[in-house]
Parts: sequence; C-alpha cells; structure tokens
Amino acid sequence: MKKLKCSLLILAVAGILSADVIDRVIAVVNDDAVTMYEYNQKRDTLKKQAAAAGQVISDEMVLNELVRDLVLKQQAKKYNIVVADSELKAAMLEVAKQNGIQTAEEFEKRLRAENVYDIYAEGIKKQLLMQHLFSMVLTVKEPSDEDAEEYFKTNKTSLDEAHVFWIFQNAPMQMSFSEKGKKRKLIDEAYRRVSAGGDFAAIAKELSDDPNTRDKGGDMGWLPMQRMAEFAPDFIARGKKAGFISDIKEDRSGFWFIKVTEVRKGADVAFRDVKTRIKNELYLKRRNDEFTTWLDRQMQRAVVKKMR
Repeated sequence: MKKLKCSLLILAVAGILSADVIDRVIAVVNDDAVTMYEYNQKRDTLKKQAAAAGQVISDEMVLNELVRDLVLKQQAKKYNIVVADSELKAAMLEVAKQNGIQTAEEFEKRLRAENVYDIYAEGIKKQLLMQHLFSMVLTVKEPSDEDAEEYFKTNKTSLDEAHVFWIFQNAPMQMSFSEKGKKRKLIDEAYRRVSAGGDFAAIAKELSDDPNTRDKGGDMGWLPMQRMAEFAPDFIARGKKAGFISDIKEDRSGFWFIKVTEVRKGADVAFRDVKTRIKNELYLKRRNDEFTTWLDRQMQRAVVKKMR
C-alpha cells in the first residue's frame, strides 16, 4: 500500500512538473505572455509545413512567428476587431465548398479526423483578422488601366494559361478501407476509359464526384501557369502541352486526375480578356506588401522580452 501511495505521489509530482514546463512563459510581448505549450504547437505545425515544402524551420523562426501572431492579435484588439463565430463558420463553409464539400459540419468532421481542425480554424481566423485590419490601417491605391497594361506588356510569359478538366472521386482519409477501395476502382475505371480515347466530358458527368464541375464535364476553366505549377507540376515538367493527362493523384480529399485540352500563351491573349484579372492581382500585391510593411513596423515597436 505504501509503495502504491509513493508511486501515485511520484506520478502527481511528475504531472505538476510537466505542466509547469509546458505552461512556462518563454517570452512576453507588450505584457502578453507566450507559453511553451503555444511554442510547441506552433513549432510542430510549421515544421510539418516546412518538411512538405522541403524546407527547414529554426527555433528562432518559430518564436518570431509566434510574436508576429501575437502582435497581430494585439492590433486587432486595439481597433476593436472581433471575428464572430458566424463569420468564421461562413468562411469555413466557403473553403469547404471550394474543396467539393457542401456543409461546414462535414468539413469539420474531416479536419477533426485528421486532428487538424483547431489549427485550420485558427489559420482562417487569422486571415479574417488581417482582412479587417486591412480596411482599418491601409489606404491602398487601386491600380489603373495603365498600370495593368504596363504589367501586361512586360509580363506576357507569366500570363500563359491551361484549360483544365478533371475527374474527382471523394475519398477522405477517415473513409473505411473498403469504401476507399470502391472509390479507387471508380477512378481507375474513369482513367482507363479516358486513356483509351473516351469522351472526357461524358465520363466526368458519369463518374466525377465534384458538384462544381461534374455537370460541366469536369471543366475547371482556364488556370494560370503559377496555379498549374502547384496543382500539376508534372504538366510543367513535361513541356506544358495540350492533350496532357496526369497520373491519378491522391490527397486528403480523394482521388483525381486532369486533362489539359488547350494551352494559350500570354502573347496570344488580348489585354481586354485579362485586364480585370491583372488589376485584381496588382491590387492584392500592393495590399499585401503595404500590410507586411505596416506589421513589420508594429513588430519593431513591440517590447519583446525573452525568458531564459
């Protein structure tokens, strides 16, 4: 009995010591604390993202990112900016629909199954805070038609586009092996028929799960090469040619493959067809650059004390 009590006491003390280490304050930013727990969470998230991109994140970079997040929240508080639950839910639903998921509840279920819901929601909330801050602290000049035309003339090669169609089978990570196997058979069937010369649009209407493109024969529209480099790097590697059919890909949403039916060079695109897109891109770049400069100034003014 004494041994049992002693063991329980050791466990209790160890738990207290562990909690002290986890909750230990490692930095103070304008009187707000950063704990070891927050640091560990941020470090794990950033290192996973860095590993996926073939990069390395140092401990100093993790702490700087935490300080940056805290300064952002402090500025939002200064301007009385609050992200309501309804606003966050609406934003999450928008992201869900972009991924072919029709309800916020289903999206949350999938993210929780991967144990990333809290991290994902925090990221969306941070973006919403930034959007509100944009309007409070920045006055961004709208790009003129002349600005857009000048960009068009000097960056035509970056305006190359590909007309992309895809077939998608919804198979989230939490799906059972047997159900996932059925989805794999369906995407394999679609791929076999397309590779044999079948009508892609007809096959997409029959076998694709994407509600946004299925009725259009899988038509995703014209995608810029920057997007293609992220979405289908093998298309870029193989010379960016029309008729390209990708291998079957798998991500956390399911299985898919694409076909590129046309490629148009920036030199062949009329300015009027891309003017709005260019102006939007120029505006976003100006806004982001100005916000980064503004936030850097707030970082420089912040009083940051690192604990040893």
